Amino acid sequence: MAVMRQRWVWIAAGAIVALLIGGLAIYFRSPLPLLLDWRPLPAAQMEARLAERAAALALTAEARRRAAELLAAQRAHPQWTAFTSANHVNDLLVDGETVWAATNGGLARWDASSAEALTLTTADGLPSNTVTALGVDADGTLWVGTDAGAVQVRPDGSLRRFTVADGLADPFVYAVLGASDGSVWFGTPRGATRLGRDGQVRTVRFLSPGLASPGAIMQPRFADVVAVAEGPDGAVWLSTPAGVRVFHPDGRQRFLSLDELGHGQVTAFAFAPDGAVLMAVNALRTDTGIGSAVLRLSPDRRLERALVIEQIEQESISASLFRDLAVGADGVIWVATETGAVRLHPDGSYETIGAAPESGAALTWVQRVAPGADGSIWFGTDRGIARLLPNGAWQMLQDSDGPVDSSNRITSLARAPKGDLWVGTAQGLSRLDSEENWQAFLSDRLSSEITALATDTSGDLWVGTAQGVLRVTPDLPEPIQLPDSPDWPANAHVLALAATADGALWVGTYYQGVFRRDAEGTWRQFSEADGLAGSTVFAIAPAPDGALWFATENGVGRLSPDGQWQSFGQADGLPAGNVRAILALADGSLLFAFADIAEGGSLIRRAADGTWQTLLPPGSEIRGGILSLAALPDETIWIGTSNDGLLRLGKDGSLERFTVEAGLAGNTVNALLVPPDGSLWVATDGGLSRRAP
Repeated sequence: MAVMRQRWVWIAAGAIVALLIGGLAIYFRSPLPLLLDWRPLPAAQMEARLAERAAALALTAEARRRAAELLAAQRAHPQWTAFTSANHVNDLLVDGETVWAATNGGLARWDASSAEALTLTTADGLPSNTVTALGVDADGTLWVGTDAGAVQVRPDGSLRRFTVADGLADPFVYAVLGASDGSVWFGTPRGATRLGRDGQVRTVRFLSPGLASPGAIMQPRFADVVAVAEGPDGAVWLSTPAGVRVFHPDGRQRFLSLDELGHGQVTAFAFAPDGAVLMAVNALRTDTGIGSAVLRLSPDRRLERALVIEQIEQESISASLFRDLAVGADGVIWVATETGAVRLHPDGSYETIGAAPESGAALTWVQRVAPGADGSIWFGTDRGIARLLPNGAWQMLQDSDGPVDSSNRITSLARAPKGDLWVGTAQGLSRLDSEENWQAFLSDRLSSEITALATDTSGDLWVGTAQGVLRVTPDLPEPIQLPDSPDWPANAHVLALAATADGALWVGTYYQGVFRRDAEGTWRQFSEADGLAGSTVFAIAPAPDGALWFATENGVGRLSPDGQWQSFGQADGLPAGNVRAILALADGSLLFAFADIAEGGSLIRRAADGTWQTLLPPGSEIRGGILSLAALPDETIWIGTSNDGLLRLGKDGSLERFTVEAGLAGNTVNALLVPPDGSLWVATDGGLSRRAP
């Protein structure tokens, strides 16, 4: 009996081990989806909801327009104003002559007939200026997906938020679909979430194919749902790297495996008039390697390759990805790619359109393509919206009322003598005058990211870039002048600029120390051998006593008016880490911002008598680092952080935080500027913000 009992124990243990091995095998390798909290609706209930939707009064396009205008009129954060570019389009929604654009600078609404635009940002209550997807639900209301959740723009101009706390699978929303049963679907990096009309939230998750990293064996590895679409029959199509899952209204489900899809990933769906389903696919296996394709699933469920473009050098779009597709009224299939738009004719022939001939604007980085009711075809690009009219003419809608950077990453600020604001970005240079008119400087010499700005006593602007330093003289026909000395190293990575009263320019660099250009144009380099604290200089600040202070990776450096160097670091009681910002105050004291990977950010004050004081200890309020500092006349200190937003440190030690939730354009604050009127300009990774006095 004991032997039999022992044998059954071993059998049970073996079964448990087999189940574990099988579960792990499915977890790591199976393309099948893992369905969490999903119950298909009964057919009768689905029919009832379809009838309910048909009977409901859907909002018209004009009502959606009014809702956006109400949202703009009742500012959620009236003390903040955001200046962004709406030229990088991530998604399109066409309402007749009105086109909605999900952009890196917020939600933009264009009137094609008048070219008037309305842009809504975090200052209006959006959770982020990175708007990624758009959709309209069965009641006609607009849903907006962002990288920080989704919002519904209600008819009264208010916002209804839908976040992870409400059941959204992930904050980043790839796609939004308003389904015919009244539900709204959201594609995210961790699956698809369905918000029912009854308020119930269900999530469909798919196991990611392939093996996880050794350190993440026990963590869920769910596949991205990058595309969501509804067919004419009410079926909802979801695309992931693991394949395509289809949910039919009657509860049936269909799965297209990676093998059926040629091991490619579907990025978009479209539905042909004959009932065929079209899919844009990338990384498709071909006879010669891989390529991008349009697959056609016929009504009798035959899967065909309607278009395949091999990844070979001879093809003009060989290195591009198929981002989106749509079917025009004439049966032509349009494909959005990273290097243009492909027009695929019913006979299988195709051509690539890389530019809009009438407007002269290139169709680069086409993210979305959408047909209009009048036969127009709309294209969302990284340079605005292009429209191909039925008569073959082109129309361009571009945003000139913002910084010249479609990514909206503002890197640096400087004030011109007449009060204009210079704005440096990752993609170029802009100037904002006192009447809030923008001027762009697009010289071919500004091809790299702008990292620092400074104006000198003559009114010229010095521009630091990742490949050197340039000078802008606004009064000259050619605004950019290169330094006129062979002593300046070619392609130096500039991190900081400071113009002093003697006409000199100081340039801090990455790993090459600091350079000084005197009023006569002579350059001199200073390194650690001369007494500089470190070889990488993040910030330079002239002090009221004539000394210069340098923020480096090894602590703080000081150059006295008589040319003597001093260094201050951990031996002097300062925190570890890089010194990223310096601010000289009117009373002779200085502020130093530190950033350490392990400890976080800290703020130290050096009084005029040379004593040091810790205002914010490492990691107390700032998990990352401090990137910028500014002060008001009332001794209020503004602190820009790497990912924790903006902090206001009062004279009494009180601390207040401002993030995108409070109307700030972005949570990474690269630069701060306080003009004489007491306002605050904030350069962020999501646009330029201004806080009223």
